[in-house]
Amino acid sequence: MNITNKVGAFEAKTNLSSLLQRVEQGKEFVITKHNKPIALLTPFASQKKEHTRHLAINRLVAIRNSIKSKVVIRDFINEGRKR
Repeated sequence: MNITNKVGAFEAKTNLSSLLQRVEQGKEFVITKHNKPIALLTPFASQKKEHTRHLAINRLVAIRNSIKSKVVIRDFINEGRKR
């Protein structure tokens, strides 16, 4: 995610209404405090998509971690060549 729109916390508080209008148009903002990112202001639909993506990745990691033996793709390739 490449977000170039950074807004300080005080400015975000002062201009929340206009920021929300821009977010409705699809813009995303990183809210900073003392130049350190603390929050992401993003349209709800894209946040839902991002959340779904994270869930899918977490499930794949759990599946990978549950496999006891190491799967070596080269072994499957060589097995296929023998047939």
